[in-house]
Amino acid sequence: MTTRTITGLIEATEATFRLIADGSHDELQARLNPRVREQLTPQLIGDTWVVALGMVGELEGFEGTHVELHDGTPLDADERVIGTVIGATVLRCEVGELVGRVAFDETSAIVGILIVPIDHGPLPF
Repeated sequence: MTTRTITGLIEATEATFRLIADGSHDELQARLNPRVREQLTPQLIGDTWVVALGMVGELEGFEGTHVELHDGTPLDADERVIGTVIGATVLRCEVGELVGRVAFDETSAIVGILIVPIDHGPLPF
């Protein structure tokens, strides 16, 4: 297996949520791994975002964005990895915060997106 750096995945994590907030469905779909496009439809992502907005208001920024392994081990920007990694951030919104997580495969395509409350329980990734 080939190793790769995680350079650019912090920015890609934040860009994912900006695209969702802006309703840029085509650009977001282009970043998805083809195997997950049928599950992560623009309709599903948009509906999830509307529910999130109802809880905390409009997206204002990000805090603590980083990349980690599935077990939560944070990665340095110059580390080399194999396989899927997670971009994690706090979504700062008008009246609250959410956790945003993006799973990136070995080609840095998106294979999962989570938007959950700060006080969430265990997560699938």
